[in-house]
Amino acid sequence: MSNDLRDLIKTYLVKNPELNFTEIADKMLEDGATSKSHRTLRMYASIIAQEVIADDLLELEGAPVPTALVDFTNTEDGTDLELPFLDASGDLLTLDQFDVKITMKRVPKILILDIETARMIVGVWKLGFKEHIGPDQVIHDWFMYGWSAKWLFDAKVMRDFVTAEEAKERDDKRICSSLWAIVNEADIIVTHNGLKFDMPKISTRFFLNGLDPFSSYQSVDTYKVATKQFGFSSNSLNYIAQIALHREKVKTTYGLWVECENAVPEALAYMEEYCVADVCLEEEVYLALRPWIKGHPNIGVLVSTEHAVCPNCGGSSFTETGTVYTTQQNAYSEVKCDSCGAINRTKKSLITTEQRKNMLVPAAH
Repeated sequence: MSNDLRDLIKTYLVKNPELNFTEIADKMLEDGATSKSHRTLRMYASIIAQEVIADDLLELEGAPVPTALVDFTNTEDGTDLELPFLDASGDLLTLDQFDVKITMKRVPKILILDIETARMIVGVWKLGFKEHIGPDQVIHDWFMYGWSAKWLFDAKVMRDFVTAEEAKERDDKRICSSLWAIVNEADIIVTHNGLKFDMPKISTRFFLNGLDPFSSYQSVDTYKVATKQFGFSSNSLNYIAQIALHREKVKTTYGLWVECENAVPEALAYMEEYCVADVCLEEEVYLALRPWIKGHPNIGVLVSTEHAVCPNCGGSSFTETGTVYTTQQNAYSEVKCDSCGAINRTKKSLITTEQRKNMLVPAAH
């Protein structure tokens, strides 16, 4: 990416804070600002948004305040200002209309995600549990009916599903493009059985539809957490939600997938609501399990703070448990997060360097 293109996209991001990355790309192409593809502009915009710094914003005098990218603090008394800044007519105030100190805000983007896919249709000569079905027996391969997703704690559920015409054609390119823009923003993606199903399926459809690889992310799979750390009678999302939250999934039958395949509009609409409900339920299950998740992606590396934060939830208040976490050669104090209840350890060792020099290490057998 050239510096000229980088500066151009940065200018559009700052001057159009109300637009998402797809809309930024739309506007740039409408203005004839560049000949780059829509897909490339979306991808670059999502990257450059993280690079915008205070000096860049201040240089663009008169630009609307990009509330999604920065924190604003009153320079006189250090108090946070209300966001967004609006004038009497409801328009965004501009940087030259008030005196503020601008600092970068880094908040982890945690995406709850679910997809729905169509059946594979194959030709067989008989039924059987271990019948071999080869690639040449595939009549119609699977594709994606749609997806739903939400940012953690955000009330809005995003979704995109195929139209009846797209379902007939088994064409999911449009919805894959919209999903790409969302997935590309995520720091952490939360799914249920997503490591084996959702994410490989998504990558496959992105690849087959000619989309670029998306940005790196960390994963939390509540199905994997359930199988590894618990002994539930069933590890399905529905069962865990029932016993832990007294909630359950929207009911469906096999016939719904058949009707969607036949492009019945009502069936496609019901499938969409089913997927949306799953995402909301998955968020609740994730939050219930989160304190128990060992090896949760460390929120501490994703936030802008000089203080210790809980690796699981980002909370900053802790209580010492009075217990000690030990390795073969070290020991650390354990603390409990006052926000989510997760048990973690401090980084400061309880054993001095001199003590460690005199320590024996168990022999390997």
